[in-house]
Amino acid sequence: MALASGQWVHVFPEGRINYDGKLGPLRWGCGKLVCEARQVSGGKDPVVLPFYHSNMGSVLPLSGKGFSMGHEVEVRVGEPLKLDDLTCRCDSPNLADQQEAWRLITERVRTALQDLERQSPPNPDQSASAPTKGGPPPS
Repeated sequence: MALASGQWVHVFPEGRINYDGKLGPLRWGCGKLVCEARQVSGGKDPVVLPFYHSNMGSVLPLSGKGFSMGHEVEVRVGEPLKLDDLTCRCDSPNLADQQEAWRLITERVRTALQDLERQSPPNPDQSASAPTKGGPPPS
């Protein structure tokens, strides 16, 4: 596992693209990923560095016309998250305890991303031209 060996892994914990320009609900899989990386690495927690970018919808709009030049994208990077008070629960033999650890880790990631979102310029709302479920983006 790349994460357990200290390599960079970029994760969008929402698990999908949100076209309304706002941070969507996070999937607990990001917490599970942290726990699994810890277990595979012999108990060493991975570094979780939250970051949030704004205005990507202007650079790569849903119009399907490709990249649009001349737009600024702002990236805000937070501090590495302290998770050791939660990751110690990853080692529990009880699956319910492990799942609670995944949920709590995900909640801490969500809080950090929401803080960065509040500090960032708003993203454009493209929900009116978002693809229907299972369909391609409009052209």
